[in-house]
Amino acid sequence: MSDPAVSHNLPLSGSRWLIPALILIFALSILSMVLAFHQRTQRDMVHILQEKGHLLARSLEAGTRTGMMGRLGEATQLKTLFEETTLLPDIFYILLTDSSGQVYINADPDGLARRSLSTSILQQLSRSDSGGWTISGKGEDRHFIFHQTFTPVARAMEKHAMHPMKRQALARKAAESPCGSPFCGDLFQPSSPPKTLVVGMDVQALDTARSKDIQHTFILAGILLLLAVSGIIALFRAEALRYSRLRLKDTQAMSMEIIRSFPAGLLVLDAHGRLRFANKTAETLLQKPLQQLIGQDIAPLLPDALCRLIQNTKSRIPESEILLPAKTSTIPISAGISAIKSENGILGKILVLRDLSDIRRLEEEVRRKEKLAAVGQLAAGVAHEIRNPLSSIKGFATHFRQLFPGESPHHEAADILIREVNRMDRVIGELLEFARPSDIQPLKTLPLPLIQHALRLIAPDAAMKRIQIHEDLPSLPEIHLDPDRFTQVMLNLCLNAIQAMEEGGTLSIRAKTEASFLILDIEDTGKGMAEEDIPKIFDPFYTTKSKGTGLGLAVVEKIITAHGGKIRVDSVPGKGTRFSLFFPL
Repeated sequence: MSDPAVSHNLPLSGSRWLIPALILIFALSILSMVLAFHQRTQRDMVHILQEKGHLLARSLEAGTRTGMMGRLGEATQLKTLFEETTLLPDIFYILLTDSSGQVYINADPDGLARRSLSTSILQQLSRSDSGGWTISGKGEDRHFIFHQTFTPVARAMEKHAMHPMKRQALARKAAESPCGSPFCGDLFQPSSPPKTLVVGMDVQALDTARSKDIQHTFILAGILLLLAVSGIIALFRAEALRYSRLRLKDTQAMSMEIIRSFPAGLLVLDAHGRLRFANKTAETLLQKPLQQLIGQDIAPLLPDALCRLIQNTKSRIPESEILLPAKTSTIPISAGISAIKSENGILGKILVLRDLSDIRRLEEEVRRKEKLAAVGQLAAGVAHEIRNPLSSIKGFATHFRQLFPGESPHHEAADILIREVNRMDRVIGELLEFARPSDIQPLKTLPLPLIQHALRLIAPDAAMKRIQIHEDLPSLPEIHLDPDRFTQVMLNLCLNAIQAMEEGGTLSIRAKTEASFLILDIEDTGKGMAEEDIPKIFDPFYTTKSKGTGLGLAVVEKIITAHGGKIRVDSVPGKGTRFSLFFPL
């Protein structure tokens, strides 16, 4: 599972202005593209019209040369040629002028040249030797003007423009011609000023085409912008969706980890009673491999009490206590069920199982401690009330024993009376010890010397019963102990173990540190105890021995509890008993 503390950053959601900024960038880019396309379209239009003007000028020059060679190169024939040319589509007028603005040939059927071209404009157009173009007029009179020097004779005489044999033929014609030129037209004599051809052409078709191109470009740009905006929004939505899925995945992983480690058992069933989820705690409580039963109807595999809960049609059932069968006993659990609802009805049920074993054990321990406290108070009161009369009885018994000789039955009776009074006094002393608050005085002490001292004290008793003492005592750290009370605990438990082995055996003393406790095991190979006796052995006056007051283990538990420790008993009838003492380090 991913760490719940880890978060996923959303790189595209850092600023609310990021999307508008990207859209603006895309819009400016597309606008730049549209403007560039518009400029390129305009250049292409001008280039087309220029090429058309150049082609028309070349054609007129060729026609002029042909007419003049046939003795038809007069102005009237040229005007006819120009007027015929204006009949072509997109040609408004053709003028032949010079630098003074004088018009020699005017083919202007619609009068557009008269409205648009003044003498000054014609002079300005004629002064350009390299030719050029301009756009004149507004509205319906808007047209493209192409102008170029009109030199049919000079161009024909250019050396690079004619084959050598043709140049020889032109030279012969020039020799025969009265004016020294094969072209005798008045307009193109060498002494005449240079002429300029001015052609007015229609730009409406190209403007319409350009407008359509611009319109299409804007439509395409709008589509691209829309696609770009949609792509950006889709990208952000996809990123947001990815981020949401990551968050959902993390949340699901966290929820599953919490559910798996939940101390209570959880079973999730669908609307048909099939198992959809179960955590480890539920498997432990029910002692069934629930993970292998996912998707199956598990009601037949559960105890009857749980089956009745699952089959109940109520949407919520309060928790109730039931007993689950275990290997050697039963486990008290609290079971409750809740329905999983949606708008369409009930989707399933959640079964919650809580182990009540620890709670019941704590309740029993509280009841036992309350009982011990009550017994202690009672014992203290009774002990004080009995001890005073016993002192009187012992005094009179001692007096009577002195009145009779040693062989007298009365002397022996007085001895018996004194011994029984002493025994009762010891019992009363134990009662007072049990009732007295555990006022321990812990010191930072090494436990090993105290354990070895107690073993030396019980060694003679063990030897008398042929009992071997086995020690497993490594080096132990210092802990806080009351040395006298700890020795009392060791002596009490070791003597109980010796008394449990009437025919010999082994007394094992083991010590180790585990987690935050010093664990001391005292184990015998005696007759052991029945399972039903184990919970009662720490009760006052409860004993399984023929001789004993039943207060020794109660005092032991009281001392260990006062040290902040605990005691655990494991016993198998016929094999022995082990007392495990836990002292905090």
